[in-house]
Amino acid sequence: MDTKNLFSLVGKKGFITGGAQGIGKTIATAYADLGADLAIVDMNGEKAKATAEEIAKKTGRKI
Repeated sequence: MDTKNLFSLVGKKGFITGGAQGIGKTIATAYADLGADLAIVDMNGEKAKATAEEIAKKTGRKI
């Protein structure tokens, strides 16, 4: 079974709070891997930006 198709988020939007580290970062990465367009927010803006750049580089998606 191809779970990428089963759980595809292509065309969906995601707003990830606390997305700079920990569970939020893991969720943001998973959503991007599954095709979602994301906005990542966190109290630490610099870490959020770094996380967005890391995910964009890994997935080829603009975060």
